[in-house]
Amino acid sequence: MSEDEVYKNLIEHLKTFVFDIPDHEELIPILKLRVTPEEAEFLTKMGMTPQTASQLSRKLKIPIEELQPMLDTLSKKGCISYTRQNGKKKYQGLDPFSMLIRYTGWVEDKGDWYEKIAPKLNKYYIDAWGAEVTGKPTQPMRAVAVNETVDDPRQIAPYEHIVKHLDQFTDFAVSPCSCRLRHNVDPDMHDCKAEVETCLHWGNLGKFVIETGMGRSITKEETLEILKNAADAGLVHAFYNNIADNDTICNCCSDCCIYLEKIKQAPGIMNPRGQNPSNYIRVWADEEKCIKCGLCAKRCPVDAIEFNKEEKLISFTPKRCLGCGVCVHKCPTSAIVMIRRDKDLEPHYPKNMMDMGMSFRKERGKGVPNMGK
Repeated sequence: MSEDEVYKNLIEHLKTFVFDIPDHEELIPILKLRVTPEEAEFLTKMGMTPQTASQLSRKLKIPIEELQPMLDTLSKKGCISYTRQNGKKKYQGLDPFSMLIRYTGWVEDKGDWYEKIAPKLNKYYIDAWGAEVTGKPTQPMRAVAVNETVDDPRQIAPYEHIVKHLDQFTDFAVSPCSCRLRHNVDPDMHDCKAEVETCLHWGNLGKFVIETGMGRSITKEETLEILKNAADAGLVHAFYNNIADNDTICNCCSDCCIYLEKIKQAPGIMNPRGQNPSNYIRVWADEEKCIKCGLCAKRCPVDAIEFNKEEKLISFTPKRCLGCGVCVHKCPTSAIVMIRRDKDLEPHYPKNMMDMGMSFRKERGKGVPNMGK
């Protein structure tokens, strides 16, 4: 089997997970920078069902002394992941989006390979992959309103309340924002001025990124401080789109975020959609308090608010609003506030990761994802 055939087999295998990975001239070069042919061949045997090294050894008929170094290497490279169940590590394959986009920016060992792969990933996403990931009803991420901007905090559901959510967990970690880092490395992209170390994790994923060097350990208090600084800087808090099993908060800018940059490019109503909106929307608290400074329009990440400086007029397009609260957070006169959307306009959020994966596949006309039991 030729080297290219090994990578083509890996591509076909990854297509059976969640997202498709469209053919493109940069796809095999990207995979060659990401994994060796031997690693690529091994990954074609990994499914998404967590299994111990012993279970994999029996299944793949590979002696444990040969298998474990491969598992360790691929974990540190962010090509597979693991969780701990009953004190044992259980390994699983990663969907192509996580393996190529998300975890690539977290990897501790960033040598020449990262400077080579970043421009290729940007080109691949813009030319081919963006259309696969965005533009469908269910998105991988959803905006979370800055909790302090909500008019009636009693209406905030537990899965929407960042602080209450974090109170359930330990093992907090922070990693570089893969999107921002990838843009900053690419000579054909602008340098983003926003802080790079803003990707927050906890629980099993927090342990994983700390142990593999893909993130550093922080306290819950440091997590909250990063969130505060991100809100002050106008970054959008974003959870995974599922209600349960959430282990990450991204802090996104519309210049770099792999989801939000698509919204920014879309004319008129937000389509293709990059992030699902929160259950909240911006309204006037007291329009007479507005001093027409235009700060809300400047801070809006999706151009839902526009400011006519000459006429001192502010216009708002509700259908574009993400419900992130970035505009409300810094309003100098508290003229605007976030309220809960009407029930019939509230977005549907998948129950858990499996439910979200099934929604992705169904909306793309595909069958059940490959769990590789």
